[in-house]
Amino acid sequence: MTQMDGTQVPQPAPAPAGGGRPGKFTAIAAMRLGSGILNCIWGLSGFMCIYPLLLIPLGVIEILSGANLLKQNPRKPKSFQVICILEIVAIVAGNVASLAVGILSMIFKGDPAVAAYMDALPDETAMPPGAGGPAGPTT
Repeated sequence: MTQMDGTQVPQPAPAPAGGGRPGKFTAIAAMRLGSGILNCIWGLSGFMCIYPLLLIPLGVIEILSGANLLKQNPRKPKSFQVICILEIVAIVAGNVASLAVGILSMIFKGDPAVAAYMDALPDETAMPPGAGGPAGPTT
């Protein structure tokens, strides 16, 4: 597109083909992973927190969840909202970072593109094809 004086106007980049992973989904995963690492560090060191034993389990859960969401083929998280609530409740341990991550995760999940992407993910319990299960009949 050109302006009246003949200069080119930059166009926004097109969306990824096939409806790829939304940026907010990746942001949720990265924030959750980072928050989990910080929670484990703060919980083990006792730095900036009142209840370190509350932050270590939350940190482990956040790391596992963030790693799952960052995988090439992520699974639909069953406990997404529960983890968000736990991140928000972590403010009782003086953890402002988890509070922000929990609130932003809930806001980003409300985005229609992120919600549609998460709804299209396979369940955590679903087995990928050829990943075991009962063997077929043998002759």
